[in-house]
Amino acid sequence: MRPADLDFRDLLLHRYARRRKTLLQTYRDLLFEAVAVDGPALEALNYVIYLQDQFKRRVRAIQETIKQETLTAPLAHLKRTRWKRHALDGDKVNPHYYEMAAWQRLKDDLRAGDIAVTGSRRYQAFDGYLFSTDEWETLKSQNQT
Repeated sequence: MRPADLDFRDLLLHRYARRRKTLLQTYRDLLFEAVAVDGPALEALNYVIYLQDQFKRRVRAIQETIKQETLTAPLAHLKRTRWKRHALDGDKVNPHYYEMAAWQRLKDDLRAGDIAVTGSRRYQAFDGYLFSTDEWETLKSQNQT
């Protein structure tokens, strides 16, 4: 007796709570950098980390006032309608789905090469695969190209 519009996101809610602490610690340990101009997943996850570190809170609303500071949650990572449907309910935000959408976007951006991990061999910026100008000139002068 499941709803007709049930998708895998409905089943993730209870599993995410157990993995949240590990995922956030991994995000803190690795150095992610946006290769493109913006990194919506990085903005969202940085906002989650900021709320947790500064205020011991989770994302609960699009716009919140905490200790005389007005904060607006970044929503650019919710580009897919299905994630929006789960994460947003008017002005309220479901923190689990908000974060899961950010993790999904981070994974997609890593695979697309829009986000790089500093020190990684697999997920480095495209420029990291190229020779530096000095190396290129040296190889070219030695006819090793």
